[in-house]
Amino acid sequence: METKLLKALAHANNLHKTAHHTINA
Repeated sequence: METKLLKALAHANNLHKTAHHTINA
């Protein structure tokens, strides 16, 4: 259960970084 939560958070953080990178590009 905790692992799934951490993976979800990591995935969301990845999308967040990608979105910022796309906006800045």
